[in-house]
Amino acid sequence: MSEQVKETTTNQKGFFTEALGVAEQVAQTAFDVEKLKETASHVVEDGMTDAKRMIKKGRYAAEDLMDDTAHLIKHDPFRSVGITFGVGFGLGIFAGWLVTHRTQESHLH
Repeated sequence: MSEQVKETTTNQKGFFTEALGVAEQVAQTAFDVEKLKETASHVVEDGMTDAKRMIKKGRYAAEDLMDDTAHLIKHDPFRSVGITFGVGFGLGIFAGWLVTHRTQESHLH
């Protein structure tokens, strides 16, 4: 009977040792998951901050461009009118060419 008691005690110690090992693994996994969540949270926050910063820079660049354009128009209005006329005329010629080119292609097929 004493051998059975020793065997039962040994089995119980093995069970508790194994259970303790599993509990340690669960605790470590929970800790690792928490660290991963924290890291992901920081990455998202950093991305949001960078995106906001880029939006502000874009807005400032657009405002600077508008201010520079307004200054150039006020400083040299005839040049601005001439450039605008030239660009509009060029786009009109290009649009007319596209329309006639497509019309000619459709009549050929």
